[in-house]
Amino acid sequence: MSQSGTDMTPEPGGGASPRGRRMAGASRAKDKIARDAPTPSVVIAVGNVRVPGADVIAVAGPEGLDAVLLATLGAECVVCPLFDAAFDAMAVAARLAALGFQGRLQVIAPELPNPRMVEREIRSQAAGLTVQILQRP
Repeated sequence: MSQSGTDMTPEPGGGASPRGRRMAGASRAKDKIARDAPTPSVVIAVGNVRVPGADVIAVAGPEGLDAVLLATLGAECVVCPLFDAAFDAMAVAARLAALGFQGRLQVIAPELPNPRMVEREIRSQAAGLTVQILQRP
């Protein structure tokens, strides 16, 4: 039996050593685990918002959101501005609720005197959604 450092060590007679078979089995198991691992979730950005440090899919407005997109991406988080030239966070929340989205809506807003009140108002448009206001100066 050869004791080389390769995964599949040839044996006289054409077989593989027990060590080589174990190594190949471990490699196949590792490949299967990698294939079966859950795909990391992505963030969907609606409108002109930047989300640093995340895999982001951007759509122009709430009309760009649909059930196929949400299901295909396995999105757990949608980010949008409080106000945009063409829509507001209320429209995004209503669209997500209509699609049955149960994830998190993060709303980028300027400094507000009462952000909790704004969260409650948006949440009232989208039952089941977790709404979070992120204030940016």
